[in-house]
Amino acid sequence: GGGGGAAHRKYFVMPATPTRYYEFIGGPTLEALFAQYTTAPAFIELPGDLDYSELHFFRKGRARASSFVWLTGPGIYSGAFSFGSQGAGDSVIYDYKLVPYQARAVVYLAMRAS
Repeated sequence: GGGGGAAHRKYFVMPATPTRYYEFIGGPTLEALFAQYTTAPAFIELPGDLDYSELHFFRKGRARASSFVWLTGPGIYSGAFSFGSQGAGDSVIYDYKLVPYQARAVVYLAMRAS
């Protein structure tokens, strides 16, 4: 969360399943964050045949996460975060893309080079 103390604290929670990820935004407590979702949250779905997935976040030093990658059935889905005044139901993800597995060797080499 940003400045202003615990009363203004915001949380971002991004759980993932093998085929979906969800975004939860809110606060000032985790209980308050989930209480404001009276209907199912928005999600991104990428159907596939994997029975597991992996979600990894990247940050520099002790800064908040700036981007993520998600291992899915159809490929590697990645994006960047833009945290600001978003609230429940909004997205903080931009510059997202899916790299199909046939291109994964190129992505791996590019990630190793950076």
